[in-house]
Amino acid sequence: MVEPDITVNSKKTLKVGKDVFEIYAIPPAHTNTDLVIYWKNKKILFIGDLVYKERIPFMGDRNASSKGWLKTLKELKNFDAITILGGHNYPIDKPAIDWTYSYIKFVRETVKRLKDEGYFIDEIKDFFEGNPYEKVKMYEVFHNRNV
Repeated sequence: MVEPDITVNSKKTLKVGKDVFEIYAIPPAHTNTDLVIYWKNKKILFIGDLVYKERIPFMGDRNASSKGWLKTLKELKNFDAITILGGHNYPIDKPAIDWTYSYIKFVRETVKRLKDEGYFIDEIKDFFEGNPYEKVKMYEVFHNRNV
């Protein structure tokens, strides 16, 4: 195994010929430290598993932070990207950021409201029946774990 010789604590810029790549270490979101790479010349944003379109994200990693994820999604909208490349999608565009944000916010707000009303986790999961995301790819696999 080759040890890394470059680390990214917040931002690192790499130049390869005329191409400029900006690498960002993202505080806890999908994992405890996600990396985002912006290929400035081509306006392509590589976002790993932070953004999805019509696919439920996995928020169940023990180091994930849905609160941090929402903050990160707001920041990703500031990039001048034309194309977004994620880990589990075809090339997507900026509206996918809004789609992912909406799902995470929906889960967070619903869970918080029901917890505040005194419901237990199994009861909270039942409240999600018939929600607008129920037919989306990977819902059956990830949604209850996200809750």
